[in-house]
Amino acid sequence: MLNRVFYVTLAAAFILSTAVPARAEDDKLAKINQYVDQFLEMIPKGFDMVRNIKLIKEADLSYQNSLTAPVSGLVDCKNKKELGLLLGTYVFDTNYAMVFDRRKEVQDAWESGFQKTSEKLALQGGSGAAMLPGANLKNILDDPANSNRYRDVLIEDVQSQVTAILKKAREKPEFLGVVVDEMYGAIVEGLYVVCKLSLNEDLKGESMVALLNTLEKSLGGYAKVEAIFAGDKDFEMMLDKGSREKVLRPVQEILAANGGKVSAEDLKKILAIIEPVRGQIVKKCS
Repeated sequence: MLNRVFYVTLAAAFILSTAVPARAEDDKLAKINQYVDQFLEMIPKGFDMVRNIKLIKEADLSYQNSLTAPVSGLVDCKNKKELGLLLGTYVFDTNYAMVFDRRKEVQDAWESGFQKTSEKLALQGGSGAAMLPGANLKNILDDPANSNRYRDVLIEDVQSQVTAILKKAREKPEFLGVVVDEMYGAIVEGLYVVCKLSLNEDLKGESMVALLNTLEKSLGGYAKVEAIFAGDKDFEMMLDKGSREKVLRPVQEILAANGGKVSAEDLKKILAIIEPVRGQIVKKCS
């Protein structure tokens, strides 16, 4: 009898020991799917922000290629996270060039910057846009049907790729980190370029205030994305939540303080925060 009780107890313990990890795995999968669903809901609004880069031109600012990231010599020494940040940098730079119809610079930023970074990221096991065939930029630029809307065509291509990467994150959760890194890189580059361009300009005009308000909204959008993972220590660590919060929160406070009406001193404060971060992203390999 005692032997029978012993074996029944042992069997029950074995069943429970195998069931608990399985249940934990199911819970983890459900949580990842929830993250992906929330993220996918935000994508359209996120790309509205990308389209609003046109406000740079409407604010009578100029295109300055010297403010954009180099398109060579950066990727070979970068780790997966740094490559994700660089992807976002090139997304912004491509858009910035498109707003001013600088087609050579568009092609450089997209093909030599974004796509080369994506290929390197894919080799390291990251998602990147290299998971899917990238848009053939030459075909887009040369197609008469796209001559007046090639920027929209390219933005739509990037949006469809990001959406596909997020769906893949149901199987490989680290892909979520790549997309968030890309967002952060684009925000840092946008803040850097816009603040540099605006330093010696009239900061009180309606178009300039609208541009700076859009920057502030992009920071709010990033905060909402981070909030998806609130309390999940593994993801918060993967996203460098603490260090990024120290960068973005004071910038957002400066931009939000007076409804987009800032001074040159405010811009200098923002640049003092952003430039060291951006400098690491675009640092050339030795």
